[in-house]
Amino acid sequence: MPDSNFPQASAFSLDHLEELALPDVYVEEFQQGGDAEAFAEAYTGFFKAAFEPCLFVSLRDTRTPESREDVIDSFSEKLRTALAQDPEKYSCHWRLQLMLISKKQE
Repeated sequence: MPDSNFPQASAFSLDHLEELALPDVYVEEFQQGGDAEAFAEAYTGFFKAAFEPCLFVSLRDTRTPESREDVIDSFSEKLRTALAQDPEKYSCHWRLQLMLISKKQE
């Protein structure tokens, strides 16, 4: 079921596209247990693992390693504090795009 918007000049074809809605497991755990601190710790850890490398890549090269870590640590602590204060405010509505792409036969 190739999409008519998919570039036809491409060497690839979009054979299947499916969107899935995924639950926010961190908010679900919070709703079951009510532990805002555990929610904040878990979400901060996820955020750091998923986004820290690309989020802080643009810090100036002139920063010392210690200064760089101070910025990252400060951001993480502010994020954790905000998450703990109002976990429901930070629930995510995850969408996963599954695509089957194949190379066209020449």
